[in-house]
Amino acid sequence: MSPNNPEHDYVEGRCKTTMNYTQGRITELIGISD
Repeated sequence: MSPNNPEHDYVEGRCKTTMNYTQGRITELIGISD
């Protein structure tokens, strides 16, 4: 797989977005229950 494979970049970007979203939700939930 070539390093500048757009599909790979897309998948990696999706993973980072999902992780950021999940972290944001967890922070929100902790903030609410605090």
